[in-house]
Amino acid sequence: MLSLLPLLLMSCPPLMTFPLPGLSVSVVPQLVTLLVSMVSLSFPSRLLIGMPSVILNGSLPWLRRSLRLSALALGILFLPLLVFVLSREHGRDYDETFAPVAHMTTVRTLLAVASVRRWSVSQLDVQNAFLNGELSEEVYMQPPPGYSVPDGMVCRLRRSLYGLKQAPRAWFERFASVVTAAGFSPSLHDPALFVHTSPRGRTLLLLYVDDMIITGDDPEYIAFVKARLRDQFLMTDLGPLRYFLGIEEDRCFEFLLHIDDDPLGIKRLPDKFAEFVDGIEPAHLQLREASCNFCRWTVEVLFDGQGKMYLHTGWDKFARDLALEPGCQLTFLYEGDGEMIVKVFDDTACRRHYHTGESGSDTDS
Repeated sequence: MLSLLPLLLMSCPPLMTFPLPGLSVSVVPQLVTLLVSMVSLSFPSRLLIGMPSVILNGSLPWLRRSLRLSALALGILFLPLLVFVLSREHGRDYDETFAPVAHMTTVRTLLAVASVRRWSVSQLDVQNAFLNGELSEEVYMQPPPGYSVPDGMVCRLRRSLYGLKQAPRAWFERFASVVTAAGFSPSLHDPALFVHTSPRGRTLLLLYVDDMIITGDDPEYIAFVKARLRDQFLMTDLGPLRYFLGIEEDRCFEFLLHIDDDPLGIKRLPDKFAEFVDGIEPAHLQLREASCNFCRWTVEVLFDGQGKMYLHTGWDKFARDLALEPGCQLTFLYEGDGEMIVKVFDDTACRRHYHTGESGSDTDS
């Protein structure tokens, strides 16, 4: 039985003769190491077996695809070995191939719930996801060109490869088994959404092929899930969600603004307040249009007798002019009730119309 490393080394000459701009000789060992780490997931230590009698005498060629080597950030192209079988029939070579992916309605709803409840959303990525799938069928392939083997010997795949029809489903079943063992349960409405509920809180995990987002109000369990996934797969934690399937998320902040007797004594806590304020004058405060564009939220705005105003600065396209007397205090705070109505209660002692100077009154916007 032959190991995988000679197979890779014999496949390297066409890699090195392929035009790769900026590729130095010192990069080649890294390239071979990357190929070993990729393909070793799919091949056991013993590759070759005798050809079963049920295998047809047709040719099972290798297909080479050009992929970007983003893992090493080298800006070059490499050619991993991918299997491609010309003649495959449903029911003989494979059974089910459907792999659930998250519906866009589920994605939007999950982000909306996380926004209303102020949950942190993390994005994760699985590298070479399909190589983690475990095959339930027997799949055979001829060794690649240039690899000398005895007659009648073929490769039997223990795991899925890119190009197999059953690869997406095999990957999803493997992922579902891992997260289910960690305590998740698939949603009845979307099988790509996994839910975990405990006395400490709730955690939601959404999978779209090899990209996933995780959110909830149980940070300890979220950290546990990330560690479990890293143990099972080659993962990349992309940090807080910024862009997912065409949806861009931008987090908003809470601010505390004090207006003292001194017109210039304005203190901003935290400094991020400046990102949402166009200009501050002693009697004029204008809020900049927020950038949370993926969803519109209307929340309660409250003025009380102490000059406090409660406002969620992430409400889309919200701008209001305020005229304040010295000594009033503004507090920007999100109450988190998710009310879909804007109510303004202002006190005549702390607010006057900027243009007319008239006292304000209870207002619904």
